[in-house]
Amino acid sequence: ELEDLEEEQAAAPAHAISELEFTSVSNIVRGRCKREECNELLDLIVAKTRKNRQGGMIPLTTSDLVGMGARVTGQTGGSRLATLRSLKRVTISKDAVLLNAKYYQKQQPSIF
Repeated sequence: ELEDLEEEQAAAPAHAISELEFTSVSNIVRGRCKREECNELLDLIVAKTRKNRQGGMIPLTTSDLVGMGARVTGQTGGSRLATLRSLKRVTISKDAVLLNAKYYQKQQPSIF
């Protein structure tokens, strides 16, 4: 069991949410979302985040995310975003989601 956990951590990208981190978030914030769903959404946000000419990151709107196939609307979708915000992976403003600069990758894999 411990070996499985170590293998999972070795294969996971740096921005991935571990089971320990996920369970540290309050049930009220987490709602009905699952860790795998949060990681999929985070992978998508990391893959699609771009920088502008000044070096600042361009936020993704919720409609951008929906257009990319992410389920971020409704109760469970809102819980996914709230969980990522609680774990300080993203910042959420009124109409946009911005990846934390710590998790931005310069060379981004094109998996989407």
